[in-house]
Amino acid sequence: MSIISIVCLRQLQRIPVKRRYVASASIKNRVYVIGGYNGTARLSAVDCLDLSDSEPHWQQVAPMHHRRGLAGACTYQGLSLSPF
Repeated sequence: MSIISIVCLRQLQRIPVKRRYVASASIKNRVYVIGGYNGTARLSAVDCLDLSDSEPHWQQVAPMHHRRGLAGACTYQGLSLSPF
């Protein structure tokens, strides 16, 4: 018996704010990019990519109360997003 796997790749929209040192996590079909550093300052921005959409696109969601770079993030049982 042979198993054939086909992977289909496509290019997605770029994240609106270019940055590095971000935290990221996924909940269900969504990928979150949290905080980071844009070359000038740490950021409080949070962007979300919903992969269940037929045309996935980035959208800004509520920002964090504090700017964070080099942070971590985790989910617990797919229910919460906790940057630290």
